[in-house]
Amino acid sequence: MLKKKSKHIVFAWELGAGYGHVAGIRPLVKEFLKSGYRVSVVARYLHSATTVLGDLNCDIFQAPFFSDKFNSSGKTYTYPEILLRFGYQKLASLKQTLDPWCNLFQLLKPDLVVIDHGPTALLACRCEEIKYTTFSTGFFLPPNITPSPVYLGMLGSNTVEQPINEQLVLTTINAALKEKKKPLLENFADLFYPAEHLLCTLPELDHYPQREGIRYDGPRFDIDMGDVFDWPKIRDTSAPKVFAYVKEESVGFEILFQALLLVPLPVLVHIPGASEAIINRSKQSSNLTLYQNPLNMRKVQREADLIICHGGHGVVSSSLIEGVRLLLLPDQFEQSMLASPVTCQNLVCRLLLEKSLAMAMAKDTRRTASKEKYFEAIATSLTNKVLGNQLMLFKEKYKNFNQSAQLSQLIEICHNIMEQ
Repeated sequence: MLKKKSKHIVFAWELGAGYGHVAGIRPLVKEFLKSGYRVSVVARYLHSATTVLGDLNCDIFQAPFFSDKFNSSGKTYTYPEILLRFGYQKLASLKQTLDPWCNLFQLLKPDLVVIDHGPTALLACRCEEIKYTTFSTGFFLPPNITPSPVYLGMLGSNTVEQPINEQLVLTTINAALKEKKKPLLENFADLFYPAEHLLCTLPELDHYPQREGIRYDGPRFDIDMGDVFDWPKIRDTSAPKVFAYVKEESVGFEILFQALLLVPLPVLVHIPGASEAIINRSKQSSNLTLYQNPLNMRKVQREADLIICHGGHGVVSSSLIEGVRLLLLPDQFEQSMLASPVTCQNLVCRLLLEKSLAMAMAKDTRRTASKEKYFEAIATSLTNKVLGNQLMLFKEKYKNFNQSAQLSQLIEICHNIMEQ
């Protein structure tokens, strides 16, 4: 055990929503605490953070975030274009979040900041000369390339506007660095490099297939948290079991819910913050049980024949490693990240569809889908032979993945960064 009780690790999460961000950091937070470090978490959404991390001995703080409304009419093709929506179009807007991040770090005095999706937190580390590493699933760690590459699968990208937008972001960042009397960046990618990064995903799920010379540290997830549960009992005890983790506000939810109420299979549904109407309707069903709290995903993955979800990295990666079939219902550009209008499906979904590792229903399809369309999608996801064969190959490929060994390695990397 590392005896570094005086060292203070701060996890920073600035952009994105949902459980995925804090569920992803939870195993590493636990490992740092076990190793004797002091840990604080600066979280974009306190409800998610306290729900997932509230039982751990760590301090939780509200993250500074850009609160002005942004223009959502344009498409985002690159990571710099995402930042334009969150204050990076001019110095006055960026300072709304940069200065509070700097003030917070001055108060917390971290020895290391582990950054989830936190571009302004990263910039604040540069300004305050604090050691940091990113803890990324890939989406918010662009490769060291200039100009920044377009996200995989984006259609209709504008090769004229993208460099202009990237230069605008770079100009804003450099204006902030100049004000803080810090060295300026030559390129946007210099915000991230050179630095040590924890790229916690798998090559099959990486949003940037053009990366070179990168170390993949394996996926990040926590499948041991959550409530235990019982499956609904139906007459056909051999019927395949279906688990759904969906949001009531998602596209096509009402028809999906009707289908799940009627499908002749045992169905477990986790709906965060489910309305009273949905709860009451679920109580009338003999085949469906609804849970509002997160469920133990290890048990789910051991027992479910199909998982229906929106495509969050943690659920997807851990399910694939277990060889569980997936039906993905993407709502966002990058699940649990940014809700921006795009012309392609969720990037993870696109990657998995190309490799026949999952089934998916796009937003446009779900807007007009009937119950019968959902029945068909569920049946196909449960029986497709190509999908089954590819999942067996994937499970075999990663059969030696060991999360305990992974976490020990990540702790050692972080320890070395602090000692440099």
